[in-house]
Amino acid sequence: MSCSSCCICFKQADGTVVKRSEIDGAFVYFLPNGSRTTTAPANFANDNPVDCSLYENQVAPADHEMQIFCVEDANGDATGVRVMTISHVDPVTKEPSIKRYNMADMSEWTGDPATLANCGTDDQLESDPVFMCDGGTTFIRWVLKEKGQPTGDTYDTTLAGAAYTASGNEVPHACNEQVVYDYESACFRDPSDIDNLKVAGSIKRSTNLVTGAVTIEYLDDAGNVLDMNAYKKVPCC
Repeated sequence: MSCSSCCICFKQADGTVVKRSEIDGAFVYFLPNGSRTTTAPANFANDNPVDCSLYENQVAPADHEMQIFCVEDANGDATGVRVMTISHVDPVTKEPSIKRYNMADMSEWTGDPATLANCGTDDQLESDPVFMCDGGTTFIRWVLKEKGQPTGDTYDTTLAGAAYTASGNEVPHACNEQVVYDYESACFRDPSDIDNLKVAGSIKRSTNLVTGAVTIEYLDDAGNVLDMNAYKKVPCC
């Protein structure tokens, strides 16, 4: 869901950002991992409003850079070890961090950065980041290329740059981009009320960007889901 004036973002005590949206008079909270809830997070603070671009960058940061280097020995000769270096600037704190991994097994490489050098003109390696969703966790899949052509190798990391092991059921796009929501104000006839009074609420349409499936729900003005087989949409006037 995209928002402009209907959304306000707040920086929390731990430096993360929570986005709060008002939908049909009720608050929805978008958490730092991209998930959403109608219940305010514990210790939620709303005294430090910030630009919502900080939230968007937080759940799907675009400021990663990955480079691949070769390790040289004391004589300047290649050792055969290739190191993936991932640079990341935290979009909220602006603090930079660098993580390095041995590409043989993606274990953390703790060698001397001074021994890293370009791999040479015959080994031009690069990678493109692809955001993926794995059961609610957004991670980055780096697609390795040599001289601009995919090699078939991929490496997964968290948004912070640490190595990540996917479950095998991951799908493309960041988790907060998997489903988009559309709300339409509506009224429904209450079948349990003897006078058949109307219930004010909304129709919620959820579109899964991966499968294309559309789910429709009836909500009352408190955000509660109504039984679509019992409640019927009627004119509000």
